[in-house]
Amino acid sequence: MDNAFGNNGQHWSAPWIINNGFSVDPVAERITFYGELYDLDEDISHPTVYRIDYSGMPASEFNGGEPLVFDQPGGWYAGVETGDGLVGYGSFYSYMLAFRLTSDGKFDTRFVPPFGYGQVGAQVPEDGFYASGSTVTLDPGNQRLLINGRDEEARGSTVPCVIAVSLRPAG
Repeated sequence: MDNAFGNNGQHWSAPWIINNGFSVDPVAERITFYGELYDLDEDISHPTVYRIDYSGMPASEFNGGEPLVFDQPGGWYAGVETGDGLVGYGSFYSYMLAFRLTSDGKFDTRFVPPFGYGQVGAQVPEDGFYASGSTVTLDPGNQRLLINGRDEEARGSTVPCVIAVSLRPAG
């Protein structure tokens, strides 16, 4: 174990935060976790994003060092660093949202105005693109987020596919 990181080489999230994925920004020396905060009383989760520095401590410039909790039930599954923030996606039980955050933990409203997030893929039970826990990657040259998933149709066919979400400012 590298004892210079976290507590004796380990980082623990806050109680009831479930981390579904993480990304690393080598320039800013930050590690970002994508997941959900489980509410035991309500038996539901709300999406969370939080960042730590390379020593394993909260990154104070991102939402004051606290987890950013989204107000709709669901969970963020994956994300990537963009150099000036983060992009990713999550599942909200019957649909998916893609999001873009600034490096300080605010929704980037240039991406899907006016909120900084928007629906991608199909909504249950529609035919179309679905992803849950799938990987993502950034295509910086073309300014897009690629999400791995599957195309599902009611007639029973399921085909692996990738969708490209434009990261260009709306307008």
